[in-house]
Amino acid sequence: MLNISYLNHFSGIVLSGIFLFLSFLWVLPHTIALRNILLVLGFIFAIIYLVSRANKLQFNKTLIPLLLLITLFIWVIVHFLFFSMNPDVELKEIKSLWLRAGCGAVTAAALALIVKETSWGKICFFVAVSFTPLINLGVYGYQSYLKGTLIMPNEFYTRFLFNKIEAAFFGSIAIAIFLGWSFNCLEKKQNFKNIKIELMLFLACFLFVVSSLVSASKNGIAVGLSLFALFCCCLLFLTFFRFGSRLKYLIVMIIFIGGLVTFAKLHKSSASSGWETLYADLKVSVQVDRYQHWRGHGMGYPLNEFQKPVASNTYERMSWATVGWRMIGQEPLGYGSINHSFKGMLDHHNIEHTINGQTHSGWTDFSLAFGIPGLVIIIFSQLIIIYIGLKNKDQYSLIGVWICIALLPLGIVAEICYKQYFESTLFFIAFAATIVYRREVIK
Repeated sequence: MLNISYLNHFSGIVLSGIFLFLSFLWVLPHTIALRNILLVLGFIFAIIYLVSRANKLQFNKTLIPLLLLITLFIWVIVHFLFFSMNPDVELKEIKSLWLRAGCGAVTAAALALIVKETSWGKICFFVAVSFTPLINLGVYGYQSYLKGTLIMPNEFYTRFLFNKIEAAFFGSIAIAIFLGWSFNCLEKKQNFKNIKIELMLFLACFLFVVSSLVSASKNGIAVGLSLFALFCCCLLFLTFFRFGSRLKYLIVMIIFIGGLVTFAKLHKSSASSGWETLYADLKVSVQVDRYQHWRGHGMGYPLNEFQKPVASNTYERMSWATVGWRMIGQEPLGYGSINHSFKGMLDHHNIEHTINGQTHSGWTDFSLAFGIPGLVIIIFSQLIIIYIGLKNKDQYSLIGVWICIALLPLGIVAEICYKQYFESTLFFIAFAATIVYRREVIK
């Protein structure tokens, strides 16, 4: 007779190993076939793991985020059957991108349970989420070694092993996970072992921000430093309300404020232009009828009130998002394609353009693809995760809370709903939704 306990343990170990390899390969070029194989294997072993512990499942309100994610997949099928503007493209993505996203979501759900229940699963998870920023730093160090001096960020991003969005996305997620776990360590008695773990977590967070810094990733720096700032605010709150631990929280807060100020100054001194004229550039960018440079056609970029060309990344993000939300208002159920939503919607409205990509705003792109219903489902699921996680008040739920806190702003400024980044987004939402699940509900 098959030993259920052995099957549960074996499938958990294999699944953790699969995630280690998948995290290492997720951002590397020319690995799509191997990534797909790992996603399928992850799905198979995740099902085995989940089935082997099905008797432990209890239906309660902490399952709401997972049920909302299932609703999202149902909405995709309903959209294809009744509302699609391009059924051929949408069906192709359902059989490829959405299938991979589904495999990843199931894998993430099982992985979250493994992290909660085993020490080795937790270690594998922390190591895996660190891979992308550490790979990025390794490439930076190697390129600097070849040149004989440290490379400036604006020069390094042309030598990337992968794109800036990958450094920003996975770096922000890693920071969120490590900061979420830091609260668990800070709550414990401060012996040498716990202090050593805390210092390792803080050092890792600083390295993840450096990864975005050397990549000249403005959105990665903005989200990373915003997480640092929120972490400091939480520590400030604890400093005033946890009287027995004031000094501990105050010291950590000072460390992070120092890091926050240092990284902000370093980024400002090495980043491309745009921060100084941000407000002026934004005012121009939203005037999409007056300044139609967003269409492409080699028109360049308009001038701001200082008679200087607007920063390209600011103008493209804001003008495309403005046009995107105008079209969402006209087509609130969406176009039906993750990878071609902006271009497809522009073509549908007979708007002349030479744009082949997305708006650089994940939530705008997703709304263009699956409309207001799709956006409500994916945003509301994250808000529910944050609510349940904070109410649970356990060490693992805070990881889910901080993942969503990172994803919500990241989806505004980065293209996280495009190709494999969308698969990664759903993966981590599913992970967060499962890690806040509790058999015993806190009332």
